[in-house]
Amino acid sequence: MNYPPSAHALRLVRSNLGWQPGQAHFEPVWAGRHVRVFKVSCDGSDPVALKEYAPDFRATLTLQREFSGLRLLERFGACSCVPKALHQDSDHGVAMYEWKDGTVISPVDRGEDVFDPFVEFLASCAKIPANELPDWSPDAARSGAHLETSLHQRLEKIPRDHSGLKAWIESKLQPALAQFAGQSRHAIESVLDWDQELPLERRILAPSHLGFPDVIETTSRQIIFLTFSKFGQDDPAALLAQILHQSAQTATPDQKARLIPKFFESFGSDPLLGTRFSAWFPLVGLQHTLDLLDVFCPMDRALRDFAGLVVRPKEEVLSHALERADQSLEALKTAVSDS
Repeated sequence: MNYPPSAHALRLVRSNLGWQPGQAHFEPVWAGRHVRVFKVSCDGSDPVALKEYAPDFRATLTLQREFSGLRLLERFGACSCVPKALHQDSDHGVAMYEWKDGTVISPVDRGEDVFDPFVEFLASCAKIPANELPDWSPDAARSGAHLETSLHQRLEKIPRDHSGLKAWIESKLQPALAQFAGQSRHAIESVLDWDQELPLERRILAPSHLGFPDVIETTSRQIIFLTFSKFGQDDPAALLAQILHQSAQTATPDQKARLIPKFFESFGSDPLLGTRFSAWFPLVGLQHTLDLLDVFCPMDRALRDFAGLVVRPKEEVLSHALERADQSLEALKTAVSDS
């Protein structure tokens, strides 16, 4: 990775920390879909993390959601496993956070209790009063109807100018969406209204991307959550499904077998949690599959250019994305069939 900080990033560091451009060292450490991250250091001072989002309205809203979310966690004492939010310039998509040293981990490197910190983090977030919660998370499971509609809307936004993608959507993805939505509706129709939003008292804070590699482990073996672009309300049943889908290719059966009962133990006061989990599991899985197709959208490709992620020929990138999406869909079909 080799990308320079913008003038806005330099100004944020200088105006809040007093570090001049010649004193501050900006080390590129990570690039995501629409964000670049630097470790900023200066002799004699603790380093900070600086995030710079793409100059895009959607990215600016993402930064505002992330920064205010971290401040909310700090206010209610749920911040030991997240970096503190320090300073921001939301108009220009730049923010500074506490630097956390750690290494990316994978479930295959850990024991059966690898997901315990995830459940404990969500349990601490669930203690935040309902009237303090922000708006819904962008991908929240507000209701069965909302999940189904949002999937159709995302599908409609994907350009069909790639012949392989068009054929795959029509022959595989659309039939899977129709099948899973029908199964989900049938799973809850006797106890829940498909169209009714989840009551406020059953929602919890969805603070972070709850999967690997969006966490690191410190030298003291503490798990730190790093990505908060989807901060907002959600259904805990959908969050459990999200954790399982995010780690579907790396988590062992024993790790999953421990996660599910531990999660239900933490949120056991919700009598319909299991019903909703069974219903939302395939639809949340389709959200994960559609995430892999974002690269087909011109705006997404521009964001990846900003982050320095598009280094291969366009056709190669698109073919690889379609291959991964197909693998994701086939794995989801198997998981749903086995459940």
